[in-house]
Amino acid sequence: MNAGSAIAPLGVLGILGLTACAGASGSTSVSGTDPASLRNAPAGASVMVFIDLEQIRPDLIRQGAAAALPPGVQAAAGDGVTTYTFNHCAAANGGVLAGTITVTGPVPGDGAVQTCTEAYQLTATTTLADNATQTWTYTGRQLVTFTAAAARLSLADANAPILAAFRDSAVPAGNKVYAFTPSLTQDIGDPARMALSGGYSLAGSDGNDITCTISPGDPLVWIPAACRFPASGSLGLALAGPGGSDQTTASFNSGCGNLSIGGARVALGGQ
Repeated sequence: MNAGSAIAPLGVLGILGLTACAGASGSTSVSGTDPASLRNAPAGASVMVFIDLEQIRPDLIRQGAAAALPPGVQAAAGDGVTTYTFNHCAAANGGVLAGTITVTGPVPGDGAVQTCTEAYQLTATTTLADNATQTWTYTGRQLVTFTAAAARLSLADANAPILAAFRDSAVPAGNKVYAFTPSLTQDIGDPARMALSGGYSLAGSDGNDITCTISPGDPLVWIPAACRFPASGSLGLALAGPGGSDQTTASFNSGCGNLSIGGARVALGGQ
């Protein structure tokens, strides 16, 4: 992985607009149409953090031992707890995922409702050309509420968001922490097609906040038999912060795992 393909600090770039690598506040221009430009843009970074956090989707939890997990992920189950261990698994930004997602449950609820929690101890690390590293560290808990044909994703504790901490070994001044809050629904009625809608937010420690909306009319769609990343769908992204506001649309409508924003496109996982 060279320096040009690394994610830059979301909070630092946030004041420049969602898709700009440089420019005035609120800019929506992309500095180039190459993958590095998209990885470096706040819009790209915010989508890739979200994709990393949803590596173990509700449909995979529901399938249990029969699930086809992403390459580099192994599951061990016992006493109502399943631990998913990541070892050289490709992160959405092309770095390497390491650590665990621990799932407790499902726990029976009222009627056909069941719940479980996902606990994150996960890192996504990119090594630059000069051996410096950029790392996202994910910690916190997500609640998954199952009904017969759908699963709702929310915080396990409404007052404790999932934390995504960015660290740059070469530029520590760019280190930031973001609070991730999901409000998502996945249709799991058809095992061949998983559709996700709703939204999420990333609140930055620097005051720059990004919110995402995924319309039920154009949901993110996974085809589990074909790809571990979304094959279609769009995300509406909005940024608000001290430097101004900005809006843009991220799309997966150009094929499996191909994220497109403002004319730039990148294959997730470094493909």
